[in-house]
Amino acid sequence: MGESRWTWEEDAFVAQTCRAASKWLEENYKADKFFLWVDCFDVHEPWAAPEFFVDMYHPGYRGEPMLHPNYGPATAYTKAELKNLWAHYAAETTLVSKWIGYLLRKIEDLGLNENTAICFTADHGMYIGEHNRAGKSNICEEDDRGPWPLYEELTHIPLIIRTPGVKSGQRIRELAQPPDIMPTLRELAGVDGPDAMQGHSLAPLMKGRKVKWPRQHAFCSPALTAGLNDRPKTTVRSKRWALVIGGQEGSRPELYDMRADPQQKRNVFSKNRTTAERMHRALLRFLSDVGTDEAKIASVSEL
Repeated sequence: MGESRWTWEEDAFVAQTCRAASKWLEENYKADKFFLWVDCFDVHEPWAAPEFFVDMYHPGYRGEPMLHPNYGPATAYTKAELKNLWAHYAAETTLVSKWIGYLLRKIEDLGLNENTAICFTADHGMYIGEHNRAGKSNICEEDDRGPWPLYEELTHIPLIIRTPGVKSGQRIRELAQPPDIMPTLRELAGVDGPDAMQGHSLAPLMKGRKVKWPRQHAFCSPALTAGLNDRPKTTVRSKRWALVIGGQEGSRPELYDMRADPQQKRNVFSKNRTTAERMHRALLRFLSDVGTDEAKIASVSEL
């Protein structure tokens, strides 16, 4: 059922999904072991949460509702339109938060908190005006900037894990990536699996063990392609620095000091080239270690 057919809040995808997951839990909560994957697909455009959620963030707006980003320059919007676009995104996020809360309450009501690990994450963020962009990639004919960089607004996603026997409220300041989720859940569940995995279990860190965490860099990129004029915009992230390479011919590398410039507005590549070169070498080593085709590695082989 599309958004245009919605009548009530409970008709939204996230509401239907969390209610269905709750029913599944009611039927299976006494099982000795289970694994439940709940994909809400939201927060996803069009951001069509009920209007009373939108009014929390942009009351009194009288223009055309901004339900979908243009995947192009943010300057295409008026100031009020851009705020309304943000308000619809915030409203959709609030809707998702509410119904995830509904599911978490069901887990609590069923007494599963004492024997169940819960992992919450997302796939990507969204530009809503930052860096003069709206959306997550460039598909707008009026935007001649080529492939968009993967800045923090897109790549810094939530990862929250609750599991029995682990102190709540901890914030682990190590770099993690989606491939780390599977080995983490496998270890928490005591399930054997393949030895050859590219991810690393976060369980030792969660349990306070003093271990040397192997992930010193995170890597974010669209599919690596060979032979195209536009190189993929690839980001290398350490705890302090963010390096962005690739793009249209003639594009300059970008390096940001995330401690001093978390919004990534000041490119300091020219003053810190040695740092950028070190991070670039880390990217090439990583691609080689995971068996990437040499032609694809060549697409990011230059700074």
